[in-house]
Amino acid sequence: RTINQTHYLCYQPALLSMETKKGYNDELDANFKLAMWTTAWQVGISWFTRQGTACTPLPGVIVYGHVWELQWAVDTVDTVYFIKHPEPIGNTATVAGCYRLLAAIRYLVSVWSEEVFLPWFIETVVRGESN
Repeated sequence: RTINQTHYLCYQPALLSMETKKGYNDELDANFKLAMWTTAWQVGISWFTRQGTACTPLPGVIVYGHVWELQWAVDTVDTVYFIKHPEPIGNTATVAGCYRLLAAIRYLVSVWSEEVFLPWFIETVVRGESN
């Protein structure tokens, strides 16, 4: 049993899944792969939690060329819903887009990961307590 579905990171919890594509013509494939990675992680984590425990909402990023989009995987125990952020979180085609992207990534890996993901992970997975 491991925390992460990727072998070389098997003992480090993944708090973000990412899929990259060349353009929007691959949108269905990108959504499918992001859902597959996120679901695989949630199934792996379920081995360490009590039955019926919902996973905290998890961010997923899809990159289409220069455009970066954010989705949230929301687990209701019976179903996982993917909720797309209404606009791109940034792009690498412009300086302003890069700064916006940097701000979004910084928020996810610092504020969100420390205030939402890590407390959930410690209480639910490490200590094995149900929310």
